[in-house]
Amino acid sequence: MNETLRVRLQYALSALIGLALAAVLFTPSVLLGTGPFWDAPNYPDMLQHLSAARYFLHDSWRFPVFLTRLIMPPDGVSVVFLDVNPLLAFLAKVWFKLTGFTVNYFGPWIAICYALQGAAFLYLCRSLGLRGWVPAVVCAVIALSVPEFLYRYFHLNLLGQFLITVQLGFYFRAVRGERYRAMSWWALALALTTILIHFYTFAMVAGIYAALLAEYAFRARGEIRTVLTHGAIFAVGTAVLLVASGYLHGAGGSTGFGYFSMNILSPFVPQDSGVLPFMHDMIDGTGGQYEGFNYLGLGILALFVIALALYRRDLKALALRYRFLLLTMLAFAAFAISFNPMIGDIALLHPFGHPASTAATSSPAPVPIPAGAASTGQKLHDLIFYPLQQFRSSGRFFWPVGYLMAAFGIVGVWRRMPGPTGLAILAIAALLQFIDAGPLRHEMSAAIRAPAATPVGADPWVKLIAAHREITVLPSMDCADAQSPLIPLFVFYASESITPTHSAKLSRGPKADCPAEFRGLNARQQSPDEIVVLLSPPIPEATIQAMPDAAQLCRKFSLGYVCSRKWPELDASGIGLGPRDLGPLGPMPYNPAEGAAGHRVQGR
Repeated sequence: MNETLRVRLQYALSALIGLALAAVLFTPSVLLGTGPFWDAPNYPDMLQHLSAARYFLHDSWRFPVFLTRLIMPPDGVSVVFLDVNPLLAFLAKVWFKLTGFTVNYFGPWIAICYALQGAAFLYLCRSLGLRGWVPAVVCAVIALSVPEFLYRYFHLNLLGQFLITVQLGFYFRAVRGERYRAMSWWALALALTTILIHFYTFAMVAGIYAALLAEYAFRARGEIRTVLTHGAIFAVGTAVLLVASGYLHGAGGSTGFGYFSMNILSPFVPQDSGVLPFMHDMIDGTGGQYEGFNYLGLGILALFVIALALYRRDLKALALRYRFLLLTMLAFAAFAISFNPMIGDIALLHPFGHPASTAATSSPAPVPIPAGAASTGQKLHDLIFYPLQQFRSSGRFFWPVGYLMAAFGIVGVWRRMPGPTGLAILAIAALLQFIDAGPLRHEMSAAIRAPAATPVGADPWVKLIAAHREITVLPSMDCADAQSPLIPLFVFYASESITPTHSAKLSRGPKADCPAEFRGLNARQQSPDEIVVLLSPPIPEATIQAMPDAAQLCRKFSLGYVCSRKWPELDASGIGLGPRDLGPLGPMPYNPAEGAAGHRVQGR
């Protein structure tokens, strides 16, 4: 067997291992985008992905390309803020416009991510010199047992972490093989493509590409013009894609930087461990550090420590050789920890006085500040924190660091211990990693195979909403507090009939004025063809009853009130609230902040 065929078979085996695991965890029907799971998955993010994709597919072509006016009309929104996976959404829309057939591409996307998770990590390891069948299988098993990757099943577009490891592979092939120009083109294309998958992933991939360009400029000083050309193409290409895709359409701020960070202990202390089952709690010092869940797993940690010991005399040389990548990884790790570093429940610094660090805590009464100082302070605050808030879930930025640590551990042991002892250590570490990730696989599989029932069922809500030409769910996402996961559910039911919605779970956008929104309900006039869902709580019943014509328009159900001017027609056609809607509140949609799916949280 020649070497090329052997390598291709190793990649194919890695992909097959990933596909087999995905089929076991998700079931084949889920991977095909069919079956009852997709009828109403009780996960707000999945509901958001599916409903936004439906609206985008059925809307006309517009500019920016991903703009739809069926969500938040009349201005509309770009569905890039609704995590539809823009690249696949675009291809699905082209297919729909040509054939009239819709496709749920999220199921196949899961299959692609699992297939490429192991294969792409093998590419990274081979870029560092790894060879052999046993190490190839070890790479696949370990990559598919990374706890934070398994944990992301509820946020589908963040499963595309193979993009990160491929980009790291490009970097090492450029540096180790001195193939800077060729690898720079590949890395540039991958970075620009990643904009159309997920912006967080793009930021990580772009950071690695910046390290490659810096290395290129430092090592090949006679090709500075080429480096500048590549950098300019990247900058212009990024700008064009941001404008064309709609990232700048109606873009607004967000809050949570420092709150959705990574706890310093997270990568190293077992959580939801299968090897140490008594260590099951997630380390969370803010209430939002589930976004920074980055436990590496005992197999990766063991290999990393062994590799450090084996390379202890060469660490300085390695750091110098890959200096720009090391600096990038340190920056990613620092950003993941944020300006609010925490070790468990202990805050190492006093929290900054901005919304991110006080998102879940009460604040003391503000101290009066002179107007001029307040204005200057606010400008400085906005200058520093507004860009950071665009990546408020900063804890995710540890992902490239974790994958690099895993690759260093595997390749380091293999290179310094190439005989049977080294292979045995790799095999034991892979088994340890697989067992350690067992609880996460079990929780994920159970949640996928038997998702909790939604708080209100599709019947009669799909029919109720379809009888109207628009739907509004109040309060808005910013003001709904604990009830906010319900909004994507009603929008999902509205998307069944492509009924335009004035409500959405936007990841970015103008922030609502909640006091003004609540006050305005007293004078709100309902449109003739509008159905309004009023969640109570948080809206007080007295406020709802004081709304114009509330006694005639609004009917109580388990989550609040639903208002319509069409009740006589609906009653005549037999469409009305059923016993389930009038009974006790059903189970709320999955919310990782509430420690669902077995993820008990510390430091809340």
